[in-house]
Amino acid sequence: MEGDQSIPHADATSIGFEGLAAAMATTPTTDQYYHPAMATTPTTDQFYHPAGLATTPSTDQLYPDLDGDGDGASNGAPSVNITVNPLDGPEAVVRLEVPDTTASPQDEESTPIVDPVEDQSTTLLFRDGERKIDFVLCYQDCDDQKKTDRRDRFEKNLEKEGLELEREDKKHSQDGRTHYVKVHCPWEVLTRMAEILAIKMPIKEDDAVFNERGCLDCHWDPFDLPTDLVTEEKDYFTATFKTERQDMFIIPDKDTFFSNAQRSMFTYELLLRAQYDDTPDKIGIDRLLKQDVYSAAYPLHEGPCDSEHSLLTHPALNDRHLLAEVWARPGRWYFNQPMDLIRKYYGEKVGIYFAWLGFYTSALIPAALVGCIVFLYGLITMMDNAPRAFKEICDPNGAGDLIMCPLCDKRCTYWKLQSSCLYSKLTYLFDNHATVFFACFMAIWSMVFLEFWTRKQAEIQYDWDLAGYDMEERIRPEFEAKCQKKKVNPITQMSEPYLPVWEKVPRVCTSFVIVIFMICCVVMAVFGVIIYRTIIVTFLYAQTDNDVIRKNAKLATSCSAAFINLCVIMILNRLYMRVAVWLTEIERPRTDSEYEDSYTFKMFLFQFINFYSSIFYIAFIKGSVTLPAA
Repeated sequence: MEGDQSIPHADATSIGFEGLAAAMATTPTTDQYYHPAMATTPTTDQFYHPAGLATTPSTDQLYPDLDGDGDGASNGAPSVNITVNPLDGPEAVVRLEVPDTTASPQDEESTPIVDPVEDQSTTLLFRDGERKIDFVLCYQDCDDQKKTDRRDRFEKNLEKEGLELEREDKKHSQDGRTHYVKVHCPWEVLTRMAEILAIKMPIKEDDAVFNERGCLDCHWDPFDLPTDLVTEEKDYFTATFKTERQDMFIIPDKDTFFSNAQRSMFTYELLLRAQYDDTPDKIGIDRLLKQDVYSAAYPLHEGPCDSEHSLLTHPALNDRHLLAEVWARPGRWYFNQPMDLIRKYYGEKVGIYFAWLGFYTSALIPAALVGCIVFLYGLITMMDNAPRAFKEICDPNGAGDLIMCPLCDKRCTYWKLQSSCLYSKLTYLFDNHATVFFACFMAIWSMVFLEFWTRKQAEIQYDWDLAGYDMEERIRPEFEAKCQKKKVNPITQMSEPYLPVWEKVPRVCTSFVIVIFMICCVVMAVFGVIIYRTIIVTFLYAQTDNDVIRKNAKLATSCSAAFINLCVIMILNRLYMRVAVWLTEIERPRTDSEYEDSYTFKMFLFQFINFYSSIFYIAFIKGSVTLPAA
């Protein structure tokens, strides 16, 4: 069993013939006889074709005596494999395959009998075929008894919370070493967690009709997804879920009322709060993963992401398959994103990320077009309308014939101004008269982008019922476990844990000092690269008489310094990512929003200086600072 689970297109179920006879002992209905895709009920001749039976066959004809004992039963008869392919549509066929009964006893002993109910490697359900797998925990055997005790204690506490567990032995895993614990969240636990997390669920279909249509709404949009593939979801009036008011909500099916993303979120919330030791702050699956008590913890996908059939002829197998076909393909890059489907499958957090990414990418299109126009302007005017200084530098009979002073004191030779003609041309492509207009355009573009994204964000908040999320957000389990002091919340009038000011101030100050230290490390790394360039250029000019090395000494030094700077940036960035997580945990933020805000601020501040300090030096310091002579 792996994280990417899939449901096969057709399952072959092996049953005894007596089981088949028992199952058909009563007269089946039309729906049992015929595939639902059939438009009309076939006649007797059509159903029993090509036998051409004029009358309904008898029980002996339906259930032949395969074992030959004359009792009409099939005691000891070989099993019959029944295979149904649901993707065949109206042409679905039930295939009965009777294995060869002449096999030798040796073949029978060597052929393992696999119970399809026991083979759960490609299913999303428990062994009973009814309970859905909402989360999977993985671990391997170890000699550390402490880890085993923590795992057992953790799983017992999960069961006390109402979760149902089913364990798979390591012999069923691909590597033969990994144990799996399948977690199911029953209906009672789902409703309890939905009420605790203040999840908004539909109570009535939105029957409001808006007839306002603009001119742009009437024309065909080539970027819209086909409506026959991705149907528009219905709008509902929603309310915060309450267990005692379940009758108010639209619950067509308890198994599908909560989406798979919501079920996984509820289960993960319980995994984060379950204790694995007697100490109150020893909680959470995240800690157990860091301590190697469990090797992995993840929810499952909803099935396969591909099919041998096209969506034009067969419906999508599941939401994952539909997303893979209409969204997660390079050929679909120009279509609008199915945001409701993404939100339904991945949840609101991932959905908002892709909404912002798509909006940002679309907003970059006008900026990219203006940038290309500026570049083409520089390319076209390079030869015809080039500035006077540009022409003088490239003129071999004019200013280009001027002899310039050496670039260093002793080893460098004189050079002509014309040798910098190529660099002047390249500079003009990106730094011409139109560049000033482009700079003004980007300044206006940034303000317009922020305003339009604020509007789009408010639209998503209303459409996805996310307004007021910060006020209803639950306290982080780590904060709840480590902060023992409590006070009454003036809004909810409930006792909640809190962090006193005299404990919070030292933590924030410590975090601030470490952040400043890491920023100083970045600045020192930049100056280290500058010193490296100075030393290497001086060495190449002073220690060699080769004209080729002297001529390309500056270029070679710049390239090597840029590579070193890149390595330093990547190393410091990876290091600071770990430091930022540790510092954020030290501060003990109360909610997930406070945690993400603190972490984001640290990463933005550090990465801004880490990535742009070299560019800042080149733009504002390099030309105005004179280094001492070699």
